[in-house]
Amino acid sequence: MGLGLILEAQCDVTAEIGRLELADGTVADSRAFAARAQLEALPFYADRLDGRAALARGDVSRALEMLAHARDGFVALAARWEAAVAQVWLGEAQLAAGQAGDACRCATEAFEVFDELRSVRERELARSLLDRAG
Repeated sequence: MGLGLILEAQCDVTAEIGRLELADGTVADSRAFAARAQLEALPFYADRLDGRAALARGDVSRALEMLAHARDGFVALAARWEAAVAQVWLGEAQLAAGQAGDACRCATEAFEVFDELRSVRERELARSLLDRAG
């Protein structure tokens, strides 16, 4: 079961360091292991990475779909911080799609979670999105 935690971290680290060329393999490995081990959260980490990679490739439609799915999944698991991270990236995809109002709402909601949880770095990501969507 430790592999599930490793794959969750790998999804996040792959996105965080910008090695999105590794995303497809990481997403596939994560989804396959999650199915075998019947893990609930791991598919949402994979969806979030898939969405971020799609956004980087310019596939805004896929990014919107995957990031919304990740956010909704984390919300269902009551993983507020994880949902807020997905929400910021969903807002980035919405901004790329010309949906500034939706992006502003996503950023505001994420900002409030990060502010409450005192997650300074992520709060600044949400603030940056708010400023650009503004």
